[in-house]
Amino acid sequence: GAVVLLARGGSYTIPSAYTFDKSVSIMSGLGFGNPATLALSNNFDATGNIDSLNFSDLTIANGGGSSYFMNIGHVTVIGKVNIENCTTEGVFNNSFIRLKQAGAEITNLNINNCIIDSFGIAAKYAVIYANASSSALIDNIEIDNSTFYSFYYFIRQDGITGTSLNINNCTFNDMINNSGYFINYSGTFPAAFNITHTIFGSTI
Repeated sequence: GAVVLLARGGSYTIPSAYTFDKSVSIMSGLGFGNPATLALSNNFDATGNIDSLNFSDLTIANGGGSSYFMNIGHVTVIGKVNIENCTTEGVFNNSFIRLKQAGAEITNLNINNCIIDSFGIAAKYAVIYANASSSALIDNIEIDNSTFYSFYYFIRQDGITGTSLNINNCTFNDMINNSGYFINYSGTFPAAFNITHTIFGSTI
């Protein structure tokens, strides 16, 4: 349940992969000026049972060598991943969030008021991706008031069916490179699947 406050305008280098094993909130402190920057040289990971991971009011930058924001390679169940008021910076070859380990699960993924760009084109990966022999799962996805551009495709979940996927008040542009999909569930789509008040721009 720790809260990590970063000084606005500061840049914080994450030199190697870091694995969360408990709840934490990382955010810029109060004040004026630009948000704090997380400069990733590698990705975040997670293990064990975690109630929540929260990222708020941050710039998430490729600090040199990172291909993901989160690349989960351990068995974990995370109740909530909340990403709010965040902007990415730089080119990430792979996914924004990927689950690659059998038994990895995010029960609720919430993205709100974010600008996320330049993910997955080099490796042909989705922005949000769960693949582990049909046993990695992002169960409920809620995306609101956000912009995504320059990406290969948006959501891919292999061999599973989540409970819900809701996209509202978003903009997508420069997407679906090289015959990729916008949303790809190789099982069946979630029963609750809604896209509302959303703009789709050009494809590449």
